[in-house]
Amino acid sequence: MASLLTAADKTSLNEAMDSLHDTFARDIQIIKEGKKTVATTNSAFNSVYGTAGATTSISYVNQSGTYKARVQYLRQEEDYFSDSQLDSQLKIKMPAGSVRIKVSGDAHSYLKDAKRVQFDSRRFTIFSDYRPHGLFDARYYTYYLKPIDE
Repeated sequence: MASLLTAADKTSLNEAMDSLHDTFARDIQIIKEGKKTVATTNSAFNSVYGTAGATTSISYVNQSGTYKARVQYLRQEEDYFSDSQLDSQLKIKMPAGSVRIKVSGDAHSYLKDAKRVQFDSRRFTIFSDYRPHGLFDARYYTYYLKPIDE
């Protein structure tokens, strides 16, 4: 079956969406769990049998990256995703200070294993699954974040 849009049309529309993302996106810092590094100072140390007196130090190296995201602070006067005038069964409470971010594919691959996200001098944690979307394929991903009380 023939498509109404040619491959060039689809490419042009995807480029327009990428331009929109580049225009409105800003930097966010994605922080992953620290990478564990074990250092043994004694070359005769045997981890299977153990060696008395061997010293082992464990250090954690922070892993973080800066990526672009479109950020939307959610309105706080709304408690639910559903209209309060309707008798809907969908009543999902959003934590106060919740934020929705939309990231591109490269940020998504880094963000899906992350522990925290930081921007606007505030820290957030992910409390939702990601939602892929795009015009013709999954090019962008939406996450919901809640603030970390410090």
